Amino acid sequence: MKLFLRLFLSTVILTLANNNYSQTTTIIDFETAGDGYTPSGTEGSGFTDVFNRSNYDLPSCTNEDGYFWAVEDLYLPNPYIDLSTIDISGATSFTFSLDLLTHHFDDWDDNDELIITYSLDGGSYQNLMWIQNTDDGTLYNEPAAIDTDFDGEGNCGLTTTLPALSQGTGGSGCTVSSSNFETFTTGAITLSGNSTLDINFQFNFINGADEGIYIDNISITTSSGTSATTPSAPTISSIENGEGQVTVNFTAGSDGGATITDFEYSIDNGSTFTSMGTTSSPYIISGLTNGTDYNIQIRAVNSEGEGTASSTAVGSPFTNELTLSTFNLATIENFNSLASSGTSSTLPTG
Repeated sequence: MKLFLRLFLSTVILTLANNNYSQTTTIIDFETAGDGYTPSGTEGSGFTDVFNRSNYDLPSCTNEDGYFWAVEDLYLPNPYIDLSTIDISGATSFTFSLDLLTHHFDDWDDNDELIITYSLDGGSYQNLMWIQNTDDGTLYNEPAAIDTDFDGEGNCGLTTTLPALSQGTGGSGCTVSSSNFETFTTGAITLSGNSTLDINFQFNFINGADEGIYIDNISITTSSGTSATTPSAPTISSIENGEGQVTVNFTAGSDGGATITDFEYSIDNGSTFTSMGTTSSPYIISGLTNGTDYNIQIRAVNSEGEGTASSTAVGSPFTNELTLSTFNLATIENFNSLASSGTSSTLPTG
């Protein structure tokens, strides 16, 4: 809600880590009269007997501090609101959401409804979101809910039942327990070279006492390009075994459309992973136990998360020493020391 941010039909461009992907959100919040919307008419004020924007202090509602659109006990015959010619050029899909709150939990009749439809490039209108009462056509004075399958009956559920200024359980068993605005969102709708989007809100038969609905923060989010994904699996090209450590040589897979920021390794066949703190090959895994086989995997990380792990490769650190003996006498050569000092022990003679 607008407790934290007011956008006044603002357009926000969000560019994600993948430079080929962007989202544009148009928000209509009713803070400015007629900004982005056109009603068929208006009447009244406050929150009863009204079809108008209002900043009335709704009783029991704690998450609204600005204007909203109020619809209750209408005298206007089945009014509507149009959102016209929203620019969707270049978009590949859009989603729709809005904040909703009803007047009473038990006052929507079978013919009370809000039908929201959309049109692309001036074409025929298609279903976007319906709000109906939750009975099966035999009961009146029921809670309102999203009609998910557009069959004329609201679907009662935790994510579909609308909140109301009063709470309780309707005759059909549907319970309303919240008096605050809640956000309801459609799935993504695919676009194909479209330029404009029109949306219509049709309010039908909300003309009885205490029948009402309040609307705020209408949001249309368009997406363009291809979204980023997590990286594909890297390839371990070789492992060099050493004393208490292994050196992992690897090549990265696809970055998924977002820059790889880290690699992680596992020495227990992918059960746990540890950050390498680098994106460069090779990488030395130290602190290992000589004579133990380790099932090593690595995976890349980008802004979308951890990618697919590589195939397992086995690393086997070993003691870098060799015992030479003759005539029951022995000497131990440590090849790490030899490499650093350039000296060696002399084999005893006898």
